[in-house]
Amino acid sequence: MQWLRKRSVGLRIDSIRRFPVGMASTPEYHRLPPEAFGSSWKSTRAAAPDSSVGTPRVKVFILSHVADRLDSVPDWPEFERVLLPALPLERDLRTNLIGEGRAFLADLDVEQAEYVGYMNARAPAKYRGALEDPAEYWESFRARLASLTPGVVLAPSIAESWWAEFSDQVHPGMLRLLHEVRDLTGLRLDTGRISLWANDMVMHRSVWAEWLVFWRGCFTHFHRLWGWDWPFPPIGLDASRKPAYFAERWTTLFFANRADLQIVRI
Repeated sequence: MQWLRKRSVGLRIDSIRRFPVGMASTPEYHRLPPEAFGSSWKSTRAAAPDSSVGTPRVKVFILSHVADRLDSVPDWPEFERVLLPALPLERDLRTNLIGEGRAFLADLDVEQAEYVGYMNARAPAKYRGALEDPAEYWESFRARLASLTPGVVLAPSIAESWWAEFSDQVHPGMLRLLHEVRDLTGLRLDTGRISLWANDMVMHRSVWAEWLVFWRGCFTHFHRLWGWDWPFPPIGLDASRKPAYFAERWTTLFFANRADLQIVRI
């Protein structure tokens, strides 16, 4: 079975720092203006898809750090299986410290899909339990894709409105970093809206384009400041995965601030 091993795109830390149109930074603080995280970002990546015959309406990248886990994922046109360590990234970025974030740093080809998403290959066990039949889970997941509309984001795990406080309970010190993201972007922690966990989601192409530049901007800022040792203790969790844990939270923040979107549990 051949997993996704995209050609090298020469993506380096320095190239990620060259933010797309609408992004800006200052030498003193690398401040990202709030407008950089909204619809002002334009890119051909977000262009409306054409009506090519046979083009899947949805492209979901199924992610795994281990090749064997991809064997249970169906070979459907909506799915593209991605082996994370094989992505053509700069050596420093291939680490599992950032987890599924490696897929967000690589230029994966969404082709002409109208909706784009990411799912962990362990989703059946992660969200339904070890006894869940993977084939049944993926069949159910695929059926839900038909319900997508531009204003809907599908996600298997919903974050309640108090997600920021909960995150600080699990990872003391993380709230301080969330405050920094708030200050960098102008987004609010206290929106009173639900969001999603774990970077597992499917959304409209235009939303995906805005979220992706937001995610990369946040990653660049914190990687510059802290490298891979981010300043909070992962109590009861894998200490080596701190960047991955926090990278999930700024995605949660992004969607908590999108009053125009409805987060729907898969």
